[in-house]
Amino acid sequence: MDGVADELASPAPDQTVLRATATLLAHAVVRGAQTRHGGLTQAQLRRCAERVGDDPWCSPADLARAIGLSPDWFARVFQRAVGESARRWIMRRRLHIAAERLAAGDQPVASIARQCR
Repeated sequence: MDGVADELASPAPDQTVLRATATLLAHAVVRGAQTRHGGLTQAQLRRCAERVGDDPWCSPADLARAIGLSPDWFARVFQRAVGESARRWIMRRRLHIAAERLAAGDQPVASIARQCR
């Protein structure tokens, strides 16, 4: 406690305190830039899109695991960040993937339907 009292009595802050404060502030700014308003980073959203692209059958719980969140928390922050539920978003991604595969024309329609249902 004597160190705190000495620091408070000192007219100029210790350089160590200034450096620590600057480091914490810089970390907060960088972290804020990486996080979307809803609480998911761009990297986490990209990982979700990659996961659905790799496995159109994946569930919201699979996406939560892929980015290291609990399913309940993931559902909340995903809804806030994207503006729709993860389940609805996955379905839209599946439809997009199916449309791309249909346009490519190298797979039968029934096969694409089974892959993306």
